[in-house]
Amino acid sequence: MAASGSRSCLQYLFHLAHDNLDFRLPEIKALLALRSKPFHPCESFKEQSPFWCLDHLSEEDVCTVMARSVCAKSAFELWGHGQTHSELRTSLLNYPQEKMSPYMQKGSSYRINVYTFNKTLSFEDRIKKIDAMDYLPFEGTVSLKNPQHIFCLLEDYGTDPNNIPEQPNYIYFCRW
Repeated sequence: MAASGSRSCLQYLFHLAHDNLDFRLPEIKALLALRSKPFHPCESFKEQSPFWCLDHLSEEDVCTVMARSVCAKSAFELWGHGQTHSELRTSLLNYPQEKMSPYMQKGSSYRINVYTFNKTLSFEDRIKKIDAMDYLPFEGTVSLKNPQHIFCLLEDYGTDPNNIPEQPNYIYFCRW
Protein backbone atom coordinates (compact mmCIF):
# COMPACT_ATOMS: atom_id res chain seq x y z
CA MET A 1 0.00 0.00 0.00
CA ALA A 2 1.28 3.43 -0.86
CA ALA A 3 2.35 5.68 1.96
CA SER A 4 0.78 9.08 2.14
CA GLY A 5 1.62 10.38 5.58
CA SER A 6 -0.97 11.00 8.24
CA ARG A 7 -4.47 10.89 6.79
CA SER A 8 -7.91 10.89 8.23
CA CYS A 9 -9.96 7.74 8.70
CA LEU A 10 -11.23 6.12 5.52
CA GLN A 11 -12.78 2.89 4.36
CA TYR A 12 -10.33 0.11 3.60
CA LEU A 13 -10.83 -3.16 1.81
CA PHE A 14 -8.98 -6.20 3.12
CA HIS A 15 -8.39 -9.12 0.79
CA LEU A 16 -8.20 -12.21 2.99
CA ALA A 17 -6.92 -15.69 2.29
CA HIS A 18 -9.78 -18.05 1.71
CA ASP A 19 -8.64 -20.62 4.25
CA ASN A 20 -8.71 -20.75 8.04
CA LEU A 21 -12.14 -19.10 7.81
CA ASP A 22 -12.83 -19.49 11.53
CA PHE A 23 -9.56 -17.74 12.40
CA ARG A 24 -9.92 -14.65 10.21
CA LEU A 25 -12.45 -12.67 12.26
CA PRO A 26 -10.78 -13.22 15.66
CA GLU A 27 -7.38 -12.38 14.16
CA ILE A 28 -8.47 -9.12 12.56
CA LYS A 29 -10.44 -8.07 15.67
CA ALA A 30 -7.43 -8.79 17.89
CA LEU A 31 -5.04 -6.86 15.64
CA LEU A 32 -7.39 -3.87 15.58
CA ALA A 33 -7.74 -4.07 19.38
CA LEU A 34 -3.96 -3.63 19.64
CA ARG A 35 -4.54 -0.17 18.17
CA SER A 36 -7.66 0.41 20.31
CA LYS A 37 -9.82 0.27 17.19
CA PRO A 38 -13.17 -1.50 17.10
CA PHE A 39 -14.04 -3.89 14.28
CA HIS A 40 -16.44 -1.76 12.24
CA PRO A 41 -17.45 -3.49 8.97
CA CYS A 42 -19.35 -1.81 6.14
CA GLU A 43 -23.00 -2.64 5.54
CA SER A 44 -22.09 -5.20 2.83
CA PHE A 45 -19.96 -7.32 5.22
CA LYS A 46 -20.11 -11.09 4.76
CA GLU A 47 -17.80 -13.09 6.99
CA GLN A 48 -17.25 -15.86 4.41
CA SER A 49 -16.23 -13.40 1.68
CA PRO A 50 -12.52 -12.89 0.96
CA PHE A 51 -13.16 -9.12 0.80
CA TRP A 52 -13.89 -7.21 4.00
CA CYS A 53 -14.67 -3.52 3.93
CA LEU A 54 -13.87 -1.83 7.25
CA ASP A 55 -14.74 1.72 8.31
CA HIS A 56 -13.00 4.31 10.49
CA LEU A 57 -9.40 3.18 10.00
CA SER A 58 -6.30 5.21 9.30
CA GLU A 59 -3.54 4.09 6.99
CA GLU A 60 -1.39 3.48 10.06
CA ASP A 61 -4.07 1.16 11.49
CA VAL A 62 -4.12 -0.80 8.25
CA CYS A 63 -0.33 -1.03 8.06
CA THR A 64 -0.20 -2.37 11.62
CA VAL A 65 -2.81 -5.05 10.84
CA MET A 66 -1.06 -6.04 7.61
CA ALA A 67 2.33 -6.30 9.32
CA ARG A 68 1.04 -8.87 11.82
CA SER A 69 -1.78 -10.65 10.00
CA VAL A 70 -1.58 -14.24 8.83
CA CYS A 71 -4.94 -14.16 7.03
CA ALA A 72 -4.85 -10.79 5.25
CA LYS A 73 -3.26 -10.90 1.82
CA SER A 74 -3.60 -7.25 0.89
CA ALA A 75 -5.30 -4.00 1.88
CA PHE A 76 -6.62 -1.20 -0.27
CA GLU A 77 -8.02 2.30 0.19
CA LEU A 78 -11.63 1.82 -0.92
CA TRP A 79 -12.93 4.45 -3.34
CA GLY A 80 -16.13 2.82 -4.53
CA HIS A 81 -18.18 -0.36 -4.44
CA GLY A 82 -21.50 -1.82 -5.49
CA GLN A 83 -23.40 -4.91 -6.54
CA THR A 84 -23.33 -3.84 -10.20
CA HIS A 85 -21.00 -1.80 -12.37
CA SER A 86 -23.66 0.91 -12.42
CA GLU A 87 -23.67 1.06 -8.60
CA LEU A 88 -19.86 1.09 -8.63
CA ARG A 89 -19.89 4.00 -11.07
CA THR A 90 -22.33 5.96 -8.88
CA SER A 91 -20.24 5.22 -5.80
CA LEU A 92 -17.02 6.35 -7.53
CA LEU A 93 -18.59 9.52 -8.87
CA ASN A 94 -19.70 10.34 -5.31
CA TYR A 95 -16.20 9.79 -3.87
CA PRO A 96 -14.70 13.16 -2.84
CA GLN A 97 -12.75 14.62 -5.76
CA GLU A 98 -10.16 16.12 -3.41
CA LYS A 99 -9.22 12.61 -2.21
CA MET A 100 -8.89 11.32 -5.79
CA SER A 101 -7.09 14.20 -7.44
CA PRO A 102 -3.58 13.70 -5.94
CA TYR A 103 -3.41 10.31 -7.67
CA MET A 104 -4.86 11.32 -11.05
CA GLN A 105 -2.86 14.41 -11.93
CA LYS A 106 -1.26 15.15 -15.24
CA GLY A 107 2.36 14.08 -15.17
CA SER A 108 1.69 11.05 -12.96
CA SER A 109 1.52 7.44 -14.08
CA TYR A 110 -0.88 4.71 -13.09
CA ARG A 111 -2.02 1.16 -13.70
CA ILE A 112 -5.34 -0.56 -13.05
CA ASN A 113 -5.23 -4.24 -12.07
CA VAL A 114 -8.31 -6.44 -12.34
CA TYR A 115 -8.65 -9.22 -9.75
CA THR A 116 -11.46 -11.72 -9.56
CA PHE A 117 -12.37 -14.18 -6.86
CA ASN A 118 -13.82 -17.54 -7.98
CA LYS A 119 -13.72 -16.73 -11.70
CA THR A 120 -11.02 -16.36 -14.31
CA LEU A 121 -11.37 -13.63 -16.89
CA SER A 122 -9.62 -13.53 -20.25
CA PHE A 123 -7.11 -10.77 -20.91
CA GLU A 124 -9.58 -9.18 -23.34
CA ASP A 125 -12.35 -9.15 -20.71
CA ARG A 126 -10.01 -7.51 -18.21
CA ILE A 127 -9.14 -4.79 -20.73
CA LYS A 128 -12.85 -4.19 -21.44
CA LYS A 129 -13.51 -3.73 -17.72
CA ILE A 130 -10.67 -1.21 -17.45
CA ASP A 131 -11.82 0.65 -20.57
CA ALA A 132 -15.36 0.83 -19.15
CA MET A 133 -14.00 2.96 -16.28
CA ASP A 134 -13.29 5.87 -18.65
CA TYR A 135 -15.56 8.07 -16.51
CA LEU A 136 -12.79 8.37 -13.92
CA PRO A 137 -10.80 11.62 -14.30
CA PHE A 138 -7.37 10.11 -14.94
CA GLU A 139 -5.06 12.74 -16.46
CA GLY A 140 -1.79 10.86 -16.14
CA THR A 141 -0.35 8.20 -18.40
CA VAL A 142 -0.66 4.44 -18.16
CA SER A 143 2.52 2.67 -17.08
CA LEU A 144 2.30 -1.09 -16.76
CA LYS A 145 5.91 -1.61 -15.65
CA ASN A 146 6.58 1.19 -13.16
CA PRO A 147 3.45 3.19 -12.26
CA GLN A 148 3.43 5.79 -9.51
CA HIS A 149 -0.10 4.78 -8.53
CA ILE A 150 -1.80 1.38 -8.65
CA PHE A 151 -5.55 0.95 -8.65
CA CYS A 152 -7.47 -2.29 -8.43
CA LEU A 153 -10.85 -3.39 -9.68
CA LEU A 154 -11.86 -6.41 -7.59
CA GLU A 155 -14.82 -8.61 -8.42
CA ASP A 156 -16.30 -11.16 -6.05
CA TYR A 157 -18.09 -14.06 -7.75
CA GLY A 158 -19.06 -15.79 -4.51
CA THR A 159 -17.58 -18.76 -2.71
CA ASP A 160 -19.25 -21.67 -4.53
CA PRO A 161 -16.93 -22.94 -7.30
CA ASN A 162 -19.78 -25.14 -8.61
CA ASN A 163 -22.14 -22.20 -9.06
CA ILE A 164 -20.23 -19.26 -10.52
CA PRO A 165 -22.57 -16.43 -11.57
CA GLU A 166 -22.22 -14.67 -14.92
CA GLN A 167 -22.00 -11.27 -13.19
CA PRO A 168 -20.06 -10.57 -9.96
CA ASN A 169 -21.89 -10.53 -6.64
CA TYR A 170 -19.95 -7.45 -5.57
CA ILE A 171 -17.41 -5.07 -7.15
CA TYR A 172 -14.81 -2.80 -5.54
CA PHE A 173 -12.48 -0.11 -6.88
CA CYS A 174 -9.51 0.77 -4.69
CA ARG A 175 -6.15 2.46 -4.52
CA TRP A 176 -3.37 0.12 -3.48
